[in-house]
Formats: sequence, structure tokens, C-alpha cells
Amino acid sequence: MKPLIPLLMATGVAVAASTGASAQQTLLSKHCDTRQPTVDILFVDHTEKYDDVDQQRFAGGMNRVFADLRPGRRFEVYLIKENANALAPVFSACVPGCIEDIEAGESNWSTTCSSLRTQQDKRSFQGAFVQIMRNLVGSSTTAEGTAILETLGQLGVQYRDARESIARITIFSDMLEFSSQNKAINGFDEEKADRLLHRSKAIVSERSPFEATSIVVFGIGKRLGQAELLKEKSKAEAELPLGAANAFRNFWRKFFTEVLEVPENKVELTLNY
Repeated sequence: MKPLIPLLMATGVAVAASTGASAQQTLLSKHCDTRQPTVDILFVDHTEKYDDVDQQRFAGGMNRVFADLRPGRRFEVYLIKENANALAPVFSACVPGCIEDIEAGESNWSTTCSSLRTQQDKRSFQGAFVQIMRNLVGSSTTAEGTAILETLGQLGVQYRDARESIARITIFSDMLEFSSQNKAINGFDEEKADRLLHRSKAIVSERSPFEATSIVVFGIGKRLGQAELLKEKSKAEAELPLGAANAFRNFWRKFFTEVLEVPENKVELTLNY
């Protein structure tokens, strides 16, 4: 499969298909698996202006997200913003593919379907995928907060009684909750983490739809927009202290495994601040 990084990072590359985005999504709805309806969800943190490192990390992660998409599943993209009001996907389409033609372990995107129409739909989906990801990179901006917990809580409410089950949630974010639930970043510690964990239980539905969901968090290695922070503030303020980094790392692992009740072996959490 050709990597998507050059397409995502290039400027002036025409990747949109001849039909509009909404028309593409309507077209691709026919590929939904109605027997076992499942959805893969991508959250993109849109509360910081991405610098060059953020953009490279985002593009690299999207290659993996794209490669892991399974035919018949719905793929939805949501934004993490400064508040979680009116949570709605910025992209939603079912993944086209020829399940019967794919051998075990072979990628949907490296397989040529016997159906010409399906092959055309796969190209249309890739064009729409690249376009929405490039738009997200280009429109990233610094916000006043990052409401991760309430966003996940709203998603849980939306999918609590849904027919579709959530197979995977992928998150691109620095996972630094800064909202009405938590106002500490550099000063975040284990005591604050415990209090936040307790409060988070009231945000997530008691009938959580996440028990069978895999969680993947990527894009971490430094704070999003750190280059901009270094310009505006001192190095000490821009870089996350070791104690705060450990507290955030421990908080999210406990949140996913204890509050959302996702099995430990289904949580892939990389928080190397």
C-alpha cells in the first residue's frame, strides 16, 4: 500500500474526488455491514496549532489508522475541542472493500477486488480520507481548553443504545485535560489525578459501550504545539514536568481500564511527554 504521508503533508495536491464529501459519504453507505454493524472512531485534538513535529506525527499515525480500517465498518472522525457541546462527526462513511477476496492477514488496500465498482469506491474513500485529514491539519488552532473527558462521555451517551458497537477508538492528542474538570497542567499530580478519576465516573454512562473496545492513543512524545509554547513562554513553562507527566500517564491508564472498563491488553497508551 502506498503510504499516505506524502499526500497528507503535500501542499497543492488535488485529492478530492469528483463528487463532494457528503455525496461520497452517501455513496459509501452501501458498504456498511448490516449483519454485524461496528464502527471505528478517530478523535483528533483540535485545541492546539500543529507545529511541524505534530504534523509529521499526525501523518504517520494516519497511515496506520488507514491501514487498519476494515471493510464493512463505519469510520467516524470527531474533534476534541475546548468543550463537548453538540458532539457530531466531521466525517462518517462505511469502508468499502471485498471481504471475500481478502486472504487472512492481507490488507484491504493492497487487494484488488473482482468488482470494478468496489475498486472505484475504495479510491473514492481514500481521496475523501486524505482530504479530511489535510483539512484538519490546516485548520488546527489554539483554543482555551481541551475537554477530553466530556467528549468521551458524550460519545458514550450517543452509543449507549446504538445498534452499532464500537470496535476501536483512536485518539490523536497530548491528553492534557484542561476543562471545568481540571485546571492543572504543570501542577497536575497524583492527588489531583485521583480526584479527577473520581469525578470522571459521573461523566461516563453507567452502561458504558466501551467494554469490548480497543483504545489506541498516538501522537504523544511532546505537548501538541510545544514549539509555539516555547516561543511564547519559558522552557520551564512549556515543557511538562516529570511528576505531572507521570500523573497524567497513570490517570489515563486507570480511566480507560477502571472507568471505561476496557481490558488492559486492549489499551495502547503511549505518553512519553
